[in-house]
Amino acid sequence: MRPFLVLVILIITTVGRAQTTVYQPFGSWLDPEKAAFSRWEATRQSQTAAQARAVASSARPQLAGLRPLEVELLEDAMLRKRPSAVTTTSRARQHIIRMSKNPIGRNYLNGAMNEALFVERNPEWGYVKNPNAPQHDVYRWLPGRAAPEMGQVKFHADGNPSKYVADMRRDFRAHRIFIPDDHVEAAKAYLRADAERLTAAGDKINAKAMWRDYARVRGTGATSEEVLAARRTAEKFEIRQRYATYMSFGASLALAVGPTIWDWANGNLPANQAVYRTTRALSLLGVGVGTNLALVTIKDGALRGTLRGNLIVGTAIAITETAWLLHEHGWSHALTNPEFYESVAGSITGLAFGLAASGATVVWMPGPGWVVGGAAIVTGAVAGTVGYLGGRSATHMLFEILAPEMLQQRQRDRIDEVNEMLASRTQKLRLLAN
Repeated sequence: MRPFLVLVILIITTVGRAQTTVYQPFGSWLDPEKAAFSRWEATRQSQTAAQARAVASSARPQLAGLRPLEVELLEDAMLRKRPSAVTTTSRARQHIIRMSKNPIGRNYLNGAMNEALFVERNPEWGYVKNPNAPQHDVYRWLPGRAAPEMGQVKFHADGNPSKYVADMRRDFRAHRIFIPDDHVEAAKAYLRADAERLTAAGDKINAKAMWRDYARVRGTGATSEEVLAARRTAEKFEIRQRYATYMSFGASLALAVGPTIWDWANGNLPANQAVYRTTRALSLLGVGVGTNLALVTIKDGALRGTLRGNLIVGTAIAITETAWLLHEHGWSHALTNPEFYESVAGSITGLAFGLAASGATVVWMPGPGWVVGGAAIVTGAVAGTVGYLGGRSATHMLFEILAPEMLQQRQRDRIDEVNEMLASRTQKLRLLAN
């Protein structure tokens, strides 16, 4: 019994000594369980506060949500990286378009997009305040540290590991080096092989530096193909938006030229319709360009050059063209006239072809703005005219198959019109002869 009591006393004494000493005023008593809970809660709150510390809101991408994510991320990055030259979003768009025209500029845009995607996909990280900060692009806060953890974001399209290693030697102060996910494995393998080679050669100092670089390498959360695709998406959007007026002008011009070519090819081009055709063409051009300019006032012009924007412009032009066609075919009689439906179908296909062709032209056409704009107008007009003629021909073939009686009636009506015209002229000649 006595050995058992001695053992119990020793255990109690040991547990009491293991507890942290808690100050208690003389004459007061504090429950040890409550004291332990208070200490645990204070520690938990302290750690939680440290973990919850986020980067400044201004260090995160500032997105309006009006344009595609890739576009606004790259615009935001340009505003941050070149604050002296790029002071507004409009200037950012101009710089993106200008840089997209040469390899050096595209390489710069690749790097900016790589940083933007990294920050967007890693919410605990933010841009450093100073865009010219040496060796640092991004930062984050860690629990228990008074200074932030710094990172450098790098991108090389070919993924050459030696280029990333050279970057790390220059940017030795950064705690982390972030590169595209599909380049991480090759870069780490290169560093590991170099570190093992130096270790085998007895160069422990440089080997240690290589192992440090090995530990610094991290993925950005995006592959190199994602970065390149995002950059191309942003470039195409900005270019189409800038040259949207030329695109609508070319498509409108197609509807002005297409009907004239059709009538000329079918031997139905009255000489006395010059004023009518000119007025009609000018109205189509005015509606197309005017609608596009009106889109500038909607959502900061975010719809210009997009599929929705082109649909709005095309609808406005199509409505104007349909009104002219209804007038030309006698309003109520137009619905029974195959030519009306052929013209409407030709207008729709012409607009679609014209806008699509001019949109592709402004993206891939090199050269200064006036060259790109002129090429967009010519391409839109030519492709739109081809689309008009093709759409109208296809509709005519459908009528021949599905409703040949309507075409036959149209031919009879034309014969009657020609007979009436001949009879009227014959009557005039008789009166002059008498």
